[in-house]
Amino acid sequence: MTISRRFLASSIAAGLALALAACNGTEEGTDTLAGEPIAAIPAPDGQQWTDMVTVTPEDGYLIGNPDAPLKLVEYASHTCGACAHFSANGAPALKKDYVSTGVVSLELRNLVRDPIDLTIATLVRCGQPENHAAAVRPGMGIA
Repeated sequence: MTISRRFLASSIAAGLALALAACNGTEEGTDTLAGEPIAAIPAPDGQQWTDMVTVTPEDGYLIGNPDAPLKLVEYASHTCGACAHFSANGAPALKKDYVSTGVVSLELRNLVRDPIDLTIATLVRCGQPENHAAAVRPGMGIA
């Protein structure tokens, strides 16, 4: 056996050994989460968490409670079809069911894939941060 074949064989064996070591031996479906659900956190008087937008130090747009115990960061492209699909089908429920409770905050960050993305991201940043809560989301553009 040549050195390259030995290396390949040992690499595969090592990968399989690691995969087997990762198994915890419990039956599927028996895992439970410990702890209690996090209670909803009320928004400031006269406001809703889903309408509150702040710019983060990482230059993203945070929608919801800035002090939420659970923080979700979405990297999305304005020209990505999968991002557009999530924006249309997943994001409304995420905002309604989780961000509106104040328990989860959603930070939107640009994923620049090409010059068109860069141009759109630059133009979007010319607007007010409040526009990002409802209308301007990565994925809502060209896809």
